[in-house]
Amino acid sequence: MHSGYPLQTAVADALQRLLDGIGNYGALQEEWAFIDSESGQTRSIDVFFETSLYRRKNGFEDRIPVHPSLNLLVECKQSKLPYIFFVRPTPPEQVYSFPEIAGLRSPDIEFFFQEDGAFTGGSYFMSLHDVFYAWEDEFFDSPAPFALSLSKVAHKSGGKIELTGEDAYRALTLPLMKAADHLIDRCRPTEDTEGLACRFLVCLAVLRAPMFSVMRVDGEDHMAAIPWVRAVRLEPPQDAKSRSPHSIVRYFDVVHESYLDDYLTRLSQAFLMLGERIVAGADVIAAGRAISEEGERTWSNMRPILHEVDGPHRKSRHRMRISKTRPRATFQIPPDG
Repeated sequence: MHSGYPLQTAVADALQRLLDGIGNYGALQEEWAFIDSESGQTRSIDVFFETSLYRRKNGFEDRIPVHPSLNLLVECKQSKLPYIFFVRPTPPEQVYSFPEIAGLRSPDIEFFFQEDGAFTGGSYFMSLHDVFYAWEDEFFDSPAPFALSLSKVAHKSGGKIELTGEDAYRALTLPLMKAADHLIDRCRPTEDTEGLACRFLVCLAVLRAPMFSVMRVDGEDHMAAIPWVRAVRLEPPQDAKSRSPHSIVRYFDVVHESYLDDYLTRLSQAFLMLGERIVAGADVIAAGRAISEEGERTWSNMRPILHEVDGPHRKSRHRMRISKTRPRATFQIPPDG
């Protein structure tokens, strides 16, 4: 991309090419407005992108109960001074929850045991990420190091420079997370909602600025130029009744402008794969309950339990969660000197 071209326009052009290449229904809007949940004020992010992950084969007659789509919320920033990312190879949670999902009553499926046509024993939960083996594509697993904190180099008075996490937070993290909150809230279904939307939400910051990662290995800090990190945002539980001591972990990708086309190619391939699996399991997602036969590839051998079918009483069964172990990214340590 040409360095003198306005960054927001260049990013919008790249996303339009992606939309044209996918060929499904979609939309792109610059200066996408949202309501700040804390202040109540109207704000905007640079680009909103949406594309369906499902192509109807028979027009409006080919309907499914859950329609998968990809939504990107994009913020663009340019600077002559670098951004610094303090990275690690693993996310700070045991249950990896990238990407966020909006538009469903629950991002989980509850699975039941059955023997001779009767429900037996307890049940277990799996997130859609694990049910549909999203991590089979590296984009959802560990394609880049995880940045638990980020800072921007800034000028101080007297010609000195400093690292400031506050500038990076207000420029990137805060607008992306608040825009995501707005979209999630707007897409929240009611009990009467028919035809659910499974919106995969990716927050993305595109930088026209030097990007460097810092990682501590064997007691030493190693710095390297890097084109892509998966940044982490930790938030307290939103449910006042929650007894969990753990923070909510949210993610957004930060990509250098020069790597954007490669990033979008990997993103589109991964989500089109996942979209096909969501379509195949749409009846189960809509029901929220399922029976899965033993074996791997849960998404290919499950069947829904409709609400009209009696299941075991909730008070009489033990429920547990099954999830894949958290991923580990590869980090290249630069050679000495």
